[in-house]
Amino acid sequence: MRKPAMRFVIFLGVISIIGIIALQVYFFQITFNNEERKLDQKIQVALWEVVEQIYALNQINYSGINPVVQVSSDYFVVNVNDFIDADVLEHYLVKTFEKQNIQLDFEYGIYDCQAEQMLYGNYVNLGQKENKPTKIELPKHEEFIYYFGIYFPWRKQYILGNINSIYILSGILVFVVLFLGYALVVILQQKRFSELQKDVVNNLTHEFKTPLSSIVLSTDVLSENEISKEPDRIKMYAAIIKTQANALLGHIEKVLGMSELENIGKLNKEIINLHEYLAQITEQEIWRTNNKNGNISV
Repeated sequence: MRKPAMRFVIFLGVISIIGIIALQVYFFQITFNNEERKLDQKIQVALWEVVEQIYALNQINYSGINPVVQVSSDYFVVNVNDFIDADVLEHYLVKTFEKQNIQLDFEYGIYDCQAEQMLYGNYVNLGQKENKPTKIELPKHEEFIYYFGIYFPWRKQYILGNINSIYILSGILVFVVLFLGYALVVILQQKRFSELQKDVVNNLTHEFKTPLSSIVLSTDVLSENEISKEPDRIKMYAAIIKTQANALLGHIEKVLGMSELENIGKLNKEIINLHEYLAQITEQEIWRTNNKNGNISV
């Protein structure tokens, strides 16, 4: 694979991974917001029912003003327009939340208009886990006189626990990202292997050319008429042909074994005598140069 094509494939892979992650984050945010909206609506409906029960108990007529105010994502204040007993309030809250299937722990407090402070009521456990109460100081609300505040300390965890589909999508995302990452690693390894093969072929081309040139030159010398009168030279050139033929055979065996290069990192390493290797190459090059009327001095 050519370098531009390789870069394009890698670029597409990276963009795909980023796109999948961004899409997952987007879907997660949408799902979380939808679950949050549903929970807020259920809490609003439940608190309205509690207000209606308190109004009926205290024989108060509805004033037309919305009694339920969501101060923050986890804190609500509810106007009741009269004194209310903490035990009665807790009873109404528990029954109404169970009716609306709101399995969410909460803490509540009742505003004491005489002391001008929020009096902590209780921590009510409606969930499956035994969480510890926070006992925080619930903030006051300036618009109401007779009201109670209700705080949901584990609201975010409750919403996350109800999002089952997001975990399935996350699992798919992890699988896809791992697959794409593995594909990119394989592509990079193939690129490295291709470059290594190219280098090996270039080196072997040179290694093939050298012994073949020596063999051709030796046969040219042996074909001369005068060489028959010099048996020592005949033996020398015959030895050169044999040596270079063996070298050529070794190179051929290397080419046939190139498939083993797929296991990059498992190359066989051998210790050689560099002086002997250089002396052999020098001797061959001196001989080749002398046959071409050249001269090499070492």
